[in-house]
Amino acid sequence: MANGKKIPGPSLYLTGGRQKPRRDDDWNAYDNAIILHLDTATGEINTLVEYVSPLDACAGADASMNFKSATLQGNRLYIPTNTEILTYEVPSFRRVGYLSLPWFNDVHFVGLARNGNLLVVSTGLDMVGEVTPDGQTVRQWSALGDDIWQKFSKDTDYQKVMTTQPHLSHPNFAIEVGDDIWVSRGKQHDVYCVTQPGKRVGFCGHPHDGVQIDGKVHFTTVNGFIHVLDEDTMTIEDTIDLNQIEQREVDLGWMRGILPMSDGLCWVGFTRLRPTKLRENLSWVKHKFKQYRMPTRISLYDLKRKAILHEVDIEPYGINAVFSILPEARRSLDS
Repeated sequence: MANGKKIPGPSLYLTGGRQKPRRDDDWNAYDNAIILHLDTATGEINTLVEYVSPLDACAGADASMNFKSATLQGNRLYIPTNTEILTYEVPSFRRVGYLSLPWFNDVHFVGLARNGNLLVVSTGLDMVGEVTPDGQTVRQWSALGDDIWQKFSKDTDYQKVMTTQPHLSHPNFAIEVGDDIWVSRGKQHDVYCVTQPGKRVGFCGHPHDGVQIDGKVHFTTVNGFIHVLDEDTMTIEDTIDLNQIEQREVDLGWMRGILPMSDGLCWVGFTRLRPTKLRENLSWVKHKFKQYRMPTRISLYDLKRKAILHEVDIEPYGINAVFSILPEARRSLDS
C-alpha cells in the first residue's frame, strides 16, 4: 500500500526489530528495537522509537534488540525487549518506567493484570511471572506445570545468557481469565492454565499472540490460523484459516500479532520466513524456501466476507520482525 491511501479503522502502533545485515541465529538476529506509527488516514508511516538495550541488561553486543509483544492500557504502553520491560507514556512516547530482572530471558510478552501488576512471559525460562510495577516478583509459574528451578538456577542472571535453547515449552503470551492465568505454548500447540494445570485448549499449530476483546480471546498460530475462544468457558468458538482466504501459492509468513476491530475487520502481522537452525520451528512450511517469500507486513482482513483488504509492507521502515499491532491511543484534550 502506498502512502496517501486511507485505511479503515484507527491509526496503529507497530512493534518489532530491524534485522542485522548478517544474521546468525534467532537470538542475535536484530540490532534495533523499533516502534512505528501508521497513520491510517494518510497511509504515512513514521518511526516513534528506536532502542538498544544497555550492555548491563543483555548478553552482550551481539544480543538481539527487538521490541516484542506489548500491552497498551490508557496512556501507558508496556513493552518488552528480550531482557527488559519498558513503559512509555503515549502519545508522547516519553519513557516513564523500566524493569530489568535476572529471570528475564527471551521475554516475549508483557501484560497488565487487574491488580495493576505485570504478567511477563519469560520464554527462555519456560515460565510466566507476576511482577509489581517497581520490580518485585510476586509469583512465578512454569509453563510445563513443574518446578522451574529444577532446570534453571535462581543464582544465575539469565539476562546475561544469550540463549537457553532448546525450550521445552516456548510460551509466548499470557492472559488473565477470571482468577486464572493462561499461557500459549508453542511446543505443545495449546493454551495452558498455569493456575489449574489440568486445563488446556489444543490448537492446529504453534500459537503465538492473543487479544481479549468483548468476551472473546483471539489467538494466532504462526502457520496462519486465528482461533476465537469464549472467555467464560475457554473453548474454541471459531477457527479461521487465512491461508484459504489468501488463496496464493506462497507461505504467508510467521504470523504473530493480531488486532480485531469492529464489523469483522482484523489486522494480522506476518514476519518474512527465513531459514533457521531451529528447523523444527518451520516444519509447517509448505514450500521450504524454494520460491518468493512474502515480506514482513501487516494485513487487514474482512473475516466476515473472507477477504483481504489491505497489505502494508513495513520492511522499508526498518521492521523485519513484527510483533504487536496496537490501536493508537486517543489524545487527551490537553495533550
